[in-house]
Amino acid sequence: MSAQKHHRESFAAASRIDVDPTTGQEPGMSSRQVRWPFDLGLPDAATFPRSAFLELAERTLAEAEPSLFYGGPGRAGIARGHAGLRSALTERIGAAASSAPGIDGIMLTSGAAHAIELVWRALLRDGDVFVVEAPTWGASIRIGRALGAEPLAIPMDRDGMRIDVLERRLAGLKAAHRRCRLVYTIADYNTPTGWSLSLARRRRLLQLAVEYDFLVIEDRVYAELRYDGPVLPSMSTLEGSDRLITVGSFSKTLAPGLRCGWLSARPDLVDIVAGPREDLGSSQLTGRILEHFVRSGRYDQHLSQITHIYRSKRDTVVASLREHCGDTVRFDVPHGGMFLWIELAEQVKGELVMHHTAREGVLCKPGDSFFGDGGNHQQWFRMAFTMVSEPELVHGVRVLGEAIRRSM
Repeated sequence: MSAQKHHRESFAAASRIDVDPTTGQEPGMSSRQVRWPFDLGLPDAATFPRSAFLELAERTLAEAEPSLFYGGPGRAGIARGHAGLRSALTERIGAAASSAPGIDGIMLTSGAAHAIELVWRALLRDGDVFVVEAPTWGASIRIGRALGAEPLAIPMDRDGMRIDVLERRLAGLKAAHRRCRLVYTIADYNTPTGWSLSLARRRRLLQLAVEYDFLVIEDRVYAELRYDGPVLPSMSTLEGSDRLITVGSFSKTLAPGLRCGWLSARPDLVDIVAGPREDLGSSQLTGRILEHFVRSGRYDQHLSQITHIYRSKRDTVVASLREHCGDTVRFDVPHGGMFLWIELAEQVKGELVMHHTAREGVLCKPGDSFFGDGGNHQQWFRMAFTMVSEPELVHGVRVLGEAIRRSM
């Protein structure tokens, strides 16, 4: 088998989701069995702005030249996506940054996962080293490995990735005549921990990118879901951001079925990432609808509404965990995002908890999913709180607490 075919088939396996894409459930589990899908980092379906989408879809289709072709002009116009939405995103980014990237510095993708796949495929080669946080989104590790690259996991604390550890590991690579190609960070409300990279560490990471000649990939899919705590700037606003690729998405804030994300970088970097792309771009129609939604101010109104809803859900699940799980669990209260990163007490047999909870219809994401190092992380699990209603959050946590006690 050729190396190219092997990597293509390996990537297909790496990116394959382990739940039914139509139901969000594991294979073999019925909808009756899964009552509390705390494993899924998805928005609440009740928040989807359906009436606004219907209105804007009708408006878009009634336009003199509705966006029903691939886009253009030329291949670059197709690959980068709808120009109007890219312009609207440029204005949003420019409002926070010292300068806007321009529409040539933005490419639309079919969600943030697609953007990351394109970056990995464009930049990583067999034998390359790339850095991830430990823990992190597991697919980022699997995609890199499928391309033959080697992940280097850097531990985290409550201020995000340990940049001091990273610096030592980079020096070790240099001494061994190897080089890190990219560093991937979920800088705001990391999954699964909910921790954010401090401002000082953001600045130092960009300095290291210059010193050791690598690119930083900043994943901001959770950044707009802020409930309280400090406001940290995107690294695109900091000195050294010319070595940065920023990834965003509407999947966590609007609706995952839109399949609309983006990446932002220097235009020449966007050219490199767009090079291997063969999918004829993202939906022009969806792009036009979302352009209307953003420019009308409705997106900002929607963000205000959902952050209020999700803050209340976070507070509800925190109170329920304290009531029904007590000292059998430990966790930090996240300032944003969708998740709680929960550590089980020593007397709890972590390997039994997921088994007992699944039998009762409660699904959480086991800790091993976020490391990819073959280690034992069974005393940890991630719990999503945004998708489930508040009454069901309370009920589900009560069931979770009973399952944990049965695992002692």
